[in-house]
Amino acid sequence: MLHHEHTRSLEKRKAIILNEFGQPIGPIAKKEDTVAEFSRFLGTIARDYSIAPLVFDSWRKVPNKEKMWEYVLMKYIVPDEGIEWVIKTIRDAWRIHKCRFKKNHYYRYKDDKSRWQNRSKRVPDDDFLKLLATWKKKS
Repeated sequence: MLHHEHTRSLEKRKAIILNEFGQPIGPIAKKEDTVAEFSRFLGTIARDYSIAPLVFDSWRKVPNKEKMWEYVLMKYIVPDEGIEWVIKTIRDAWRIHKCRFKKNHYYRYKDDKSRWQNRSKRVPDDDFLKLLATWKKKS
């Protein structure tokens, strides 16, 4: 969950160093790998249903990507050249999360009654019903 990153104040933000392609490369110290922490942090954004809901068919339809970037900037100091990499990283983590979610909450059970009984409490009931209907159409 990386609670300490999500509760970090503006004054305690960590700076991210980018390479010429806008990818984070530092800082990395013996005791602390800020780049790895930053990547994990982006994954938590992708798994946060209030930020990146699963009900959308594709990443292109997910709203508020600008707000995702603004939230990242509240927790880390990232040059503007990093926005594309950040959004792509969140996108990739969102796709993986959606795939795993479907595996664990749809394919694992035989029928919608079982799926409903074992639904994730992180997803609103109405959205879970939408997911079930969408996945049923595609099966």
